[in-house]
Amino acid sequence: MDATRRALIAAAALAALAPRAPRAARAAEPAGDAGVLTTILEAELALAYVYASAVASGLLGEELAEAAGTLAEHERAHAAAIATQLEALGGRRPDPPQTPEEADAMLAGLGIEARLGAVSDGDGFLRVALAAERVAVALYHRAIARLEDVRLIQTAASIIGAEGQHLVVLRDAIGSDPVPSAVEIGQS
Repeated sequence: MDATRRALIAAAALAALAPRAPRAARAAEPAGDAGVLTTILEAELALAYVYASAVASGLLGEELAEAAGTLAEHERAHAAAIATQLEALGGRRPDPPQTPEEADAMLAGLGIEARLGAVSDGDGFLRVALAAERVAVALYHRAIARLEDVRLIQTAASIIGAEGQHLVVLRDAIGSDPVPSAVEIGQS
């Protein structure tokens, strides 16, 4: 079985499990593959900012700060991959947040209720990141179901695995079950 056929079969299987995206993300999303990529790119940019802010805050212990730094690097790499594909489709790369207020506006636009501006301790950063990662996973499930270009589906499918790993790290850090179910579908 060739890679394209495997990707299509995987996408069909994931589509059956795909949750709906948050209402705000659905309403504002442009049409087509570029619209789907724009929404997930916004999630990646917001997550990169959340993790970088957590590290810069000094509120995380050394081990968690190192993990958050690694996760920020992952999110920046995901954002770069998605942005390259978006621009190849003629789409415009959203501006990354530069302030907590801009990050909170981006999170709100994605239907994420947690706010970076309300964080006062390390646990608060972890909870904002967890809420954002759960929505990111749901957005990737939805993207895999909606994308038409198999190369874009392959990219989304590879990234969703990393986002699931991020959820495990965050859940473990806050003391909850790191793997609460056999299938991770996120939360919309």
